[in-house]
Amino acid sequence: MSLNLGTEAPLPSVFSLASVLARDAGPALSKDSLDVLVHGLVQAVSSKDADTASAAARALDYVFKYCSAHLLEGLAETGWPSHCRQHYASLLGAPTDDARLLGARALARLIRRAHDDAAVEAHVGNVCSAVDRKE
Repeated sequence: MSLNLGTEAPLPSVFSLASVLARDAGPALSKDSLDVLVHGLVQAVSSKDADTASAAARALDYVFKYCSAHLLEGLAETGWPSHCRQHYASLLGAPTDDARLLGARALARLIRRAHDDAAVEAHVGNVCSAVDRKE
């Protein structure tokens, strides 16, 4: 299953739909549906087109806001949000500075929703360790 962000609908409409879907059905979305939604938005945030990246980042913020409980699973146990860890590379390694900044902001907002200082601290340590290994 994949999220097709092709030319069938104008991108702002698709991103608006993703935002509304997250708000209205967020907790009821299946893990697979949520994973597809997040994956498609992460790809769009990595766009070289600034308008597309910005609109996708706003939609991703909504998905992260309304689906944070599911997306943050595993954070307290491992220091990583198990359903978002695979998206860090795409968001933080996006092709443009603007896209990387938008991705970092979206991830930061998601992690702040954890409301567990120890889990957030462990997560920041994991991210810093991963960055140190890459340099």
